[in-house]
Amino acid sequence: MQTGSVVEQIRQYIDVHYKEEIRRDSLAELVYLNTDYISRIFKKEMGISISSYILKKRVEEAKKLLAQSNLPINTVSIYVGYSNFSYFTKMFKENTGYSPLDYRRKFRQG
Repeated sequence: MQTGSVVEQIRQYIDVHYKEEIRRDSLAELVYLNTDYISRIFKKEMGISISSYILKKRVEEAKKLLAQSNLPINTVSIYVGYSNFSYFTKMFKENTGYSPLDYRRKFRQG
């Protein structure tokens, strides 16, 4: 199995399961490789770590929901995989420069 397909499998899994808790050891089991190896090849090929990719995916999905839905912000945080609302708010602000509420006010469609 070449590394490209391994990284692609991991990426696709994350893109589908980002709402769930994703652990490196379960990703490693998915592709039958060890955790250190998948971490290395993922970072080499994608340019970011697995955890950064998961975070980026969750923030992107949260941005869509905040701009396109009327869901309460705490529901958005749960929907994208954060059970801890204050942690979600902190991660969102670190990655976008906006609090979830400010983001919604600025980018709300309609």
